[in-house]
Amino acid sequence: MRGNLLSREDCARAVRGVRVIYHLAAGRSDMFADAFMNSVVTTRNLLRAIWEYGCLKRFVNVSSFSVYSNRNKAHRRVLDESCPIETEPAERSDPYMFGKTRQDEI
Repeated sequence: MRGNLLSREDCARAVRGVRVIYHLAAGRSDMFADAFMNSVVTTRNLLRAIWEYGCLKRFVNVSSFSVYSNRNKAHRRVLDESCPIETEPAERSDPYMFGKTRQDEI
């Protein structure tokens, strides 16, 4: 199906009868508001539709490497899943990372 996750109606149509969702959608923009809307609001709409229809068994949200903080890492140090999540995403001037970090908080 084609749809827009900003549309609650499209989200409702997308989840009907679905048992597993792999959610990889995220917004790419130079604007923080757009990145938030197209990562956080869309995920919230999708989760709300899932909650309302109640047929889902598993929801897998795919995050991004960009959510990990490298603030206190030495140059050329390995950055992996053991690193902390960025705590101040708005300060990093990266709308994509901001949106994905906030999306993960949902």
